Amino acid sequence: MKESIKNRITVSFMFIIMLAVILFEIVILIGINTFFYNREENALKTSLNYTIDYFNRYYSKMSINDILLEDLDVFWRNTEAQVQVLSLKGDLLSDSIGVLDSEKFSEKDIKHLLDGNEVTTIESPKYAGSKVLAVSKIIESDDGGRAILKFISSLKNVDLNIYGINAIVIFIGILIIGISAAIGLFLSTSITKPLEKITSSALKMADGQLKIKCDIENDDEIGKLAETLNYLSEELLKKEDIKNDFISSVSHELRTPLTSIKGWAVTLRLDNEQGSDLLKEGLDIIERESDRLTDMVEELLDFSRYVSGKITMNKSFCDVKNLIVRTVVEFMPRAEKYGITIIAHISEDVGILMLDENRIKQVLINILENAIKFSKKDGIVKLNSDYNAGILEISIKDDGVGISEEDLPRVKEKFYKGKNVRSHSGIGLSISDEIVRLHSGNMDIISKEGRGTIVSIKIPCDEKI
Repeated sequence: MKESIKNRITVSFMFIIMLAVILFEIVILIGINTFFYNREENALKTSLNYTIDYFNRYYSKMSINDILLEDLDVFWRNTEAQVQVLSLKGDLLSDSIGVLDSEKFSEKDIKHLLDGNEVTTIESPKYAGSKVLAVSKIIESDDGGRAILKFISSLKNVDLNIYGINAIVIFIGILIIGISAAIGLFLSTSITKPLEKITSSALKMADGQLKIKCDIENDDEIGKLAETLNYLSEELLKKEDIKNDFISSVSHELRTPLTSIKGWAVTLRLDNEQGSDLLKEGLDIIERESDRLTDMVEELLDFSRYVSGKITMNKSFCDVKNLIVRTVVEFMPRAEKYGITIIAHISEDVGILMLDENRIKQVLINILENAIKFSKKDGIVKLNSDYNAGILEISIKDDGVGISEEDLPRVKEKFYKGKNVRSHSGIGLSISDEIVRLHSGNMDIISKEGRGTIVSIKIPCDEKI
């Protein structure tokens, strides 16, 4: 089973929070333990140093042994701590509560004491029933006698306080982790729930339900993704409509010549006794319509190659001026039929250039067909061509119906026909644009509705020297 994003987000969030809380609590617990132990140690040191000062001021003239023999309370009179007096070897000489045994000092501690320093130890004597904190220091009388004075305090209450505070800190940590888990679950749900909606919508769209919308209004990346998906569905619907129009248009275009061919075939079969004039007329029509069908099929094949990216260029040096002239001459009869004049001006600089002759002719045919088709009666189509700085420039201008602002940005899209009733399959301009692009050139269309159209082509190409 695939791991969900929700689980990954929750687990990752919880891992980070738990790690942070655990590290923070470790620091807090160590700090609490250190604080209470240091406070107890400082209290013992203060009491020890006060007692030593008291001894030095009032009893230093007496021998330490005499003080112990006379059982004087000099060393524990001013403290509530347990007090022990030990020899420099660590043997117990006296204890304020009558204990007969004491924890032994290590050699390192003895050396530290002899150097005049205090020694702090944590011990676990059998009589105490809990850990104790001990602070020791050497005292010295005026006669040179020395002993170790050791102040001891039970850590039982200190540990109880530490345990209580630690329990509160741990409880707060667990509470924080619990709250964080709830927040993490909420955050992951707030992210994954919209994603689940988007996934569901995408699956429905893949199933053909393109009119479905993703009703997510988040002002974040997920909301942007939903908007993009909605935009995608709208564009797919438009493409679907264009495709359907294309199929309908092509079907109509194919049916018209087929109807003529079939009609004349039936006529010629039934009326085979008619004169040769009727036979000739019928065969001419069948031939023309067959040629028209062939042209349409070729155009569809070109379009198929265009969609699959398989249009190839076979470039060679060709006489571009002659190519343009021949193409214009071919269109003269059709233009005259509709009362349209074609004016061509080709610069002398346009000579033999490196191009795919057949493909460039196809581009010229597509554009000239459109120019004639959308021109008004008695209209003028102007073709200008020049070659300058390695760029072949061809512009074809008509004074026809023009293209609306709404249609202009999309006229080079595949299948797009626009709103004009004279539009056919809607693939001529898209194929022409692709051919120009494969020549590393560009084709721009400038038009205004009711004012005509200018198609400008610029192709970089080498000239034969």
